[in-house]
Amino acid sequence: MGYGAESSIVGIVAAVIGIVLILTVVLRMWKKVPQDKAGVVTGMKKRVITGGGGLVIPVFERIDY
Repeated sequence: MGYGAESSIVGIVAAVIGIVLILTVVLRMWKKVPQDKAGVVTGMKKRVITGGGGLVIPVFERIDY
């Protein structure tokens, strides 16, 4: 293997790690709301989540059930 193959492997590994990190952040911000409740999200934009889920940015938004 030459230097080209090693740098390609490093690039692929870095891309996979980046994708995993992005997915982890998004999944941690995803908040599920039970079907019998409503989640009121306040902060940047007021909205109501009912019977599903939505993204809540922790520093800028808050969810109450």
